[in-house]
Amino acid sequence: MRADTILINTGPGETRVALLAKDKVLQVLFERDAGETVEGAVFAGRVTAINRDLNSAFVDIGGAEPGFLAAGDARRSGGDRIKSVTEAVGEGDKVLVQADREAMDGKGPRLTCRLALTGRFVTLQLGGEGLKFSRFLAPAQRKEMEALEEMLPGDCGLAFTPAAGGAEIAQVAADLERLLALRDEIDAAFRETGKAPEPLLAPADAVERALALASPRCRVIADDPEAARIAAAVAPGVTAETWPGPVPLFEHFGVEEALEAVLSPTVALPSGGRIIISETPALTAIDVDTGAAKGGPLGSGSPQRLAARTNREAVTAIARELRLRNLAGQIVIDFLTMKGKKERQDLLTQLRDALSGDPVECHVLGHTGLGLVELTRRRRGPSLTRLLGRPQGLAPDPVAAALAALRRALAVRGAVIRIVAAPDVAETLAGPLKDAFADADARTGGALRLERDAALAPGRFEVREGKA
Repeated sequence: MRADTILINTGPGETRVALLAKDKVLQVLFERDAGETVEGAVFAGRVTAINRDLNSAFVDIGGAEPGFLAAGDARRSGGDRIKSVTEAVGEGDKVLVQADREAMDGKGPRLTCRLALTGRFVTLQLGGEGLKFSRFLAPAQRKEMEALEEMLPGDCGLAFTPAAGGAEIAQVAADLERLLALRDEIDAAFRETGKAPEPLLAPADAVERALALASPRCRVIADDPEAARIAAAVAPGVTAETWPGPVPLFEHFGVEEALEAVLSPTVALPSGGRIIISETPALTAIDVDTGAAKGGPLGSGSPQRLAARTNREAVTAIARELRLRNLAGQIVIDFLTMKGKKERQDLLTQLRDALSGDPVECHVLGHTGLGLVELTRRRRGPSLTRLLGRPQGLAPDPVAAALAALRRALAVRGAVIRIVAAPDVAETLAGPLKDAFADADARTGGALRLERDAALAPGRFEVREGKA
C-alpha cells in the first residue's frame, strides 16, 4: 500500500515523519539531532584491516566502529566477480564506499562499493543493469519509462520508487539527470580528496525518504511552517500545508496511539484472535493464537475453519506490523495448523501477496521442518521497539523518553514547566540532548526546569505546571 498522506512533526532534537494511507498509519520515520545515521551516506574510506577468515575488509569511515566490507560487496561498479576481498582492496587503500546498513549491537555499518543513489522517483544503481519497475507503475507507464534506458551509462541500472507510479516521465527523467550529475560529483570529489575517511554524501533525510515512498500527488501536513515550505519546494506536485492545531498533529491522526501500540508485543485480530511478536538478537518470532475466538463467533465453526480465518486475519496484521515496526532479518511465524498441503500453499500465497506492497524487500522462504513459516525482510535501520524502548519492552529508551518529555512540555502553558525525570532521562536531557532542551526552553520563553528524581523508574518522567 502506498502512502497518500505525509505528516511532519518537528520538535526539539527530533523530526518524525509518518506515512498514512486511507488514514491508517503505515510507517513512521525518525531523524534525531543526536543520532549518527549513516545508511545511504557515501564516504572516502580507508581500509584498516583485512580479515581472510571472513573474506572481508574493515574500513574506517570516521565512526566509532569501522565499517564491514564483505568480498561480495567490494567489487567495483562494472568489475568482474571476485573470490577474495584482496582482489579488490588492500590494507591502507582509499576506497569509495556507501553505508548499506546501520551499525548495530557493537558491529560497525555494512558497506558496499556499488553505490545506489536514490531520488524521489528513481534509484540509480552503479554496477546494476536495466530497469527494475515498481509494482505501482501500470503497464502503459512501464512502456513509457523504457525510454529512460537510453539515458543510462552501460555500468548502471535503474530502479523505480513507489513515488514513480503515476508521475510524469519528465519528472522522472529530471530526477535521473540529477542523480547522474551527483554520481559525477561524487567521483570527482573522491579523486580530489587527499584524506580518508572523508564524508562525500550525507544520507537522505526523513522527509526525502518519505516522499519517495508516497504518491507523487500526496498531501503533506507539517506542524512547522518552514517544514511545509521545504517539502513543497523539493517535491513539486504535492499539496503542503501547515497544521493549525490546537490538537497536536500526530495525536489528531492517531500516530501517537500507533507508536504506543508498537511497544506491546500483542496485536489483536478482528475476530478475537491475536498475534504475539517477540524480537530477539537472532530472529523475530511471531505466534498466531485463536485467543478469545475460541469462545466467540468463530467458535461455532469447525477447528479448520477457525484456523483458516484466524490465519487470514493474521497475514494482514503481520504484513502491516512488519512495516510499521520495521522488523527485519530472519522472521519465523507459527501459524495455526493447516492439515492440507493446498491450504498450506494458499497461506504462503496470501502472505506473499500481503507483503508485495512493502517497499522493503521481503522473501517468503516457505515452511520449515517444524511447520513454521520462514521469511526474511531487508534491514533498514533499527526496529521501532529498539528505537523507542529497551529490549523486551521493559522500559522506554532514555533518548526516546527525553524527547517525549520535551514534546509534552511544549504542550503545557505556564510560567514554570517542570520536567521531573528518572536519572537516565535527566542525564540525557542535560547531556546528549542539551541543545534540544535549550531549544524547547527558548520556545517556552525560558519556563523549563529539569529535576532529577531517583524514585522514578528508568525511562520515566513527569511534566508538571508550576508557578514562578
